[in-house]
Amino acid sequence: ETGRLDSAAVNTPDLPSPFEATVQAALTAQGFEVHPQVGIAGFFIDLAVADPRQPGHYLLGFECDGASYRDSRSARDRDRLRHAILQDHGWSLHRLWITDWFQRSDEQLRIAVAAIEQARTAASTPPPPSTPPAPAASDPAASEIVRDEPEEAPSTNPALAADPYVLASITPPPRSETQNIPAGQMTEFLFKVIDAEGPIHEDELVVRIRDLLKLPRAGARLQDAVARGIRTLLVARRCIREEGCLDLPDRPARVRSRDRLASPNLRKPDLLPPSELRSAILRLADAAHGISRRELPTAVARLLGFKNTPTALRSLVETQCSRLEFEGRLIAQGTLLRCAETQEAAPAPAPAQSPP
Repeated sequence: ETGRLDSAAVNTPDLPSPFEATVQAALTAQGFEVHPQVGIAGFFIDLAVADPRQPGHYLLGFECDGASYRDSRSARDRDRLRHAILQDHGWSLHRLWITDWFQRSDEQLRIAVAAIEQARTAASTPPPPSTPPAPAASDPAASEIVRDEPEEAPSTNPALAADPYVLASITPPPRSETQNIPAGQMTEFLFKVIDAEGPIHEDELVVRIRDLLKLPRAGARLQDAVARGIRTLLVARRCIREEGCLDLPDRPARVRSRDRLASPNLRKPDLLPPSELRSAILRLADAAHGISRRELPTAVARLLGFKNTPTALRSLVETQCSRLEFEGRLIAQGTLLRCAETQEAAPAPAPAQSPP
């Protein structure tokens, strides 16, 4: 209903069926770390193979025709909607059928291991850029332009290609210090993340520090330490904050694509930095020499690497668009929105200072 799922966590109830216990034991014997019942609020993946290179991430999820499959209200829920929702949130899935497993367990195990290895390779290899094939010259419809999605904005302009989102790379402290990091060191860790990934939301900063320290969860102690470090940076004016998002002072907001990221948090609309949304809006209006208000949310979503345009993201784009119009940086001309300045993507000028 909301289009959102919270961060997955390992649940510890008993396995719902001996079938899943058998599959878990077989995969564990192959050297994989397998977690049962990963999820929240009754929305669980039967078995998930952990990624040893990225703590807290999973290579592949296995769906078995067990209790969750049997209890689905309809065939559409269990065979289509559930699978589509999980894939939209970054999961790679593989289906296991109980009859196939018990009749040909060795063969099904080999297929399952191959699927895990394929997911491992896909996670470490970025997909190559795809180019649409040219229409055949003999095709009479080749010269016709068909617009299947009226709200889809043009995306062939090279100026609209956003840089990929790059995660911060920081050397973790020794294991003995992970629970008692000095305040100064925590502040420097936070500054390095903001320098590499800013603008970035405070909630994502907590996730990044948790992953850096290889902690299973972000408890109150870690959240307090991060909050104190952020306050230190703000007081020292080493960073600025807007609606919970932090960045370096006087740095233009960067527009980055999140289509290749495994972290679902970075694709949550409510964690998107407002300054990055404004930069994306101005870039689109400038590159296209004007864009309609109706096309704008979809175009911003594609530029940021979203496959669809959630209602929350659409609302945020409209809010930032109204702000740009109020500031005079975006002007409505007929049905189009155009940039009002020659350097629209630059930050707003600082207020003039009186001479000494």
